[in-house]
Amino acid sequence: MAIECGRDDALPYDHVGRGILEDLFVLALDAPIAIGAREGLTGALQMILAHYRGEEVCGPRIVYGLNAYDTWIEAFRGAQIEPNGNAYNVAVVQDARHYASAFLAELADTWQGDSVADERIRSLSREASGLYRNMAEELLVLRDMFPFPTEGEPNQPAQAERSIGVLQSVKRLEQQAVGLLETKYETLQADSAAG
Repeated sequence: MAIECGRDDALPYDHVGRGILEDLFVLALDAPIAIGAREGLTGALQMILAHYRGEEVCGPRIVYGLNAYDTWIEAFRGAQIEPNGNAYNVAVVQDARHYASAFLAELADTWQGDSVADERIRSLSREASGLYRNMAEELLVLRDMFPFPTEGEPNQPAQAERSIGVLQSVKRLEQQAVGLLETKYETLQADSAAG
């Protein structure tokens, strides 16, 4: 449940970050649950893939996953970018891809097991880490163009065109990464069924 500063009623998810303090929200989790590495990775991949497919249910005007790139690109094409939100989104997306790369590299180095499936998980993790690293590097261009909180000029035609090119390239990398994550999920599922 989410609540807004100064209010007692529950805040709908699609209003997070759009209330009294639009640029600030806090998320707290209170009870850890002990699970194994395989179960944890399987669950994480399920959530990640559902996000990429846009299967999350939150609000009528919210677009998730790979389709969000098309929405973002169309906003640039139509000069309908809200500068502060764009700068914030660029910072968050770039940061997320940077940490995804680091997580996957660490997973490749620390995944336990000697089976063919375990080696496949390490290999897919290494390859996906490289893709996310490339995404993070490409998104640095946008972060430099639209630094948060100073925003930049996203609706200026030359900057919009450059941004569209970066987003199209990142989307292609993202599509490749999704394929690897799907293969990793299928590998875990098959290994669980066999074991």
